[in-house]
Amino acid sequence: MAAASGEGDANRAPAIRDYDPERGFQTPAETGRGRVLVWRIFLDRLAWSPEPLLGLLAEDERDRAARMTSAAGRREYVVVRALLRMLLGERLGIAPESVRFSIGPMGKPSLSLGTPGPPLECGVSHSHALALLAVAAGGEVGVDVERERRGLRAEAVARRFFSVSEARIVRQREGAARREAFYRLWTRKEAYMKARGRGLARAFPRFTVSADASPRLIADEEDGGAPAEWGLADIPVPRPYRAACAWKRVGGEPGAESTGRK
Repeated sequence: MAAASGEGDANRAPAIRDYDPERGFQTPAETGRGRVLVWRIFLDRLAWSPEPLLGLLAEDERDRAARMTSAAGRREYVVVRALLRMLLGERLGIAPESVRFSIGPMGKPSLSLGTPGPPLECGVSHSHALALLAVAAGGEVGVDVERERRGLRAEAVARRFFSVSEARIVRQREGAARREAFYRLWTRKEAYMKARGRGLARAFPRFTVSADASPRLIADEEDGGAPAEWGLADIPVPRPYRAACAWKRVGGEPGAESTGRK
C-alpha cells in the first residue's frame, strides 16, 4: 500500500510506515518536536503466539489478557500491547518490559513520569486483523481504526453520538455515500477524542469534524481554539477498514511531517 502524502499543506498527514517483523520499527534516530509517526500492523501476517510475549507486559495487562474469553481477542490484545512496548522501548532506548504506562481516566495510555528518554505521547488502536501505533514527540496524539460492520444503522448511531450538523450529513446521504460519510466522521472523532482523553458518550456530540475528503476539526464546544491547534488525517488502510489520526500541533508547527514509506 502506498504511503500517505500531503507535504506542503497546513494539515499535513503523519509519516506512515508498515511494520516489518524482520526489521522492527526502524524508528528514525531523531524525531522532530511535534512530528507524528504512525505504523500500520497487519496482525494476520504475524505468526505470533501470545504466550512468549506475556513477559513483556505489566501485571495489569497480563491480568486483563487472562480474563479474556476469546482466544482471538486475547491474542490481538497481547500482540498489540507487546508491539507498543517494543516500539516505545526502541524509541526510548530501554527494554520493552521497562516501559511504564499511566492510564488516564478515559483509558488513554501515557508514559509514566520518570520514564527515561525524551517526552513522547503514544496512541494505539486495533480492530481484528489491523492495528495502528502512533508516537509524537511533545504533542498529544490519537489514532482509531474500525472495520466496517454489516447492517450498521448509521443514521441512528449518528443521531445518538454525532453533533447536529454531522448527523444531518449522514441523514441526507444514502447507500455508499452515507457509509463513507459515517466512517469518516466516526474515525476522525474517535482519533480526536482518544488524543484528548475524553469519554465517548459525553464528548462526541460536543465537537464537529469534517465529512469530506479534507480532514479537519471544525469546532469544539469545550475548546474554542482547538481547530487552529489540532490536525486530523485519514490513514490509508485496506477495505473493509477505515482509520484516522489526530494530533496537537506543537510550537507553532503546521502539522506532522509527511515522509511516510513502507
